[in-house]
Amino acid sequence: MATATVRKHLTDIKEWQKLGEANIFPPGSRLELIDGEIFEMAPIGFNHSGHVYV
Repeated sequence: MATATVRKHLTDIKEWQKLGEANIFPPGSRLELIDGEIFEMAPIGFNHSGHVYV
C-alpha cells in the first residue's frame, strides 16, 4: 500500500496579498498568515466579542 506524501507550500506577504486580490478565498473567510502558513481562525466567541472593537 502506497502512502501519499504531503507537501507544504509556504507563502509570503506579497503572495498572500495577491491571493486576496484574486479572490481565491471565499468572502468572509477568517484566515491568518503565520510564519508563511495560512491558518483558518476559529469564530470569535461571545466573551471575546465583548472586548473587540470593530
